[in-house]
Amino acid sequence: MLISNRDEFLSRESQSAKFHGKDNSVLSGLDLEKGGTWLGITKYGKFGLITNYRNPSLLKDQVRSRGELVLNYLNSNLDPSTYCSQIEKNIDSYNGFNLILGDLKDQSVCYVSNVLMEIKRIDPGLYGVSNAFLDTPWPKVQSLKDQFNTLLLNESMELNELEALLLNTHTYPLEILPNTGVKPELEQALSSVFISLPTYGTVCSSIIQMDSHGLVTFRELIHNHDNSTFVRNQFQFRIQ
Repeated sequence: MLISNRDEFLSRESQSAKFHGKDNSVLSGLDLEKGGTWLGITKYGKFGLITNYRNPSLLKDQVRSRGELVLNYLNSNLDPSTYCSQIEKNIDSYNGFNLILGDLKDQSVCYVSNVLMEIKRIDPGLYGVSNAFLDTPWPKVQSLKDQFNTLLLNESMELNELEALLLNTHTYPLEILPNTGVKPELEQALSSVFISLPTYGTVCSSIIQMDSHGLVTFRELIHNHDNSTFVRNQFQFRIQ
């Protein structure tokens, strides 16, 4: 199970999820500005997602698009660990990121950050990541993990309940928030799971669920901040 919000500038053009790529086997949205994707899965059980590492002082000019790291993996024949090892030599070509890659068939998942400069195997469990390192206990990350775990314990994993977790607009007091280098009022505005600012916000929410028979359900919400609505797209397929 994977639930995720993509936060981005509202003016950045992107395409909603569709099948594309090698053998038309990749299901993901597409960034139309620089290419790549933020999250995707293939008919063969490979999945990946990426988040930015928030620290304005570390930003570099003339860098490659982080989204290509996910898309290139989904279109490759490499396992997660091998792919992570191969990109290590070019890891400085990108601004800060958290990259999670997995293969549902062999149940292998790895995490790499070019800020931490390490590749880590992810064991079975419940994890969260925002714009710091994996499982950094930001208030919204910890709250979302707790709510997600409650649904797991209650064996209640309806897609609409998972949607509700991703649409939470609650912000947190400044005294418990990290200092990531942005202005305090912006830090607080960015502390909610669902973000809505005049020029920046949660543009897409995604849920990926696979059952014990390899049936994948992919649900995507495309948000319209002008009128507080969303369009829901949904796909189902069985892992090949």
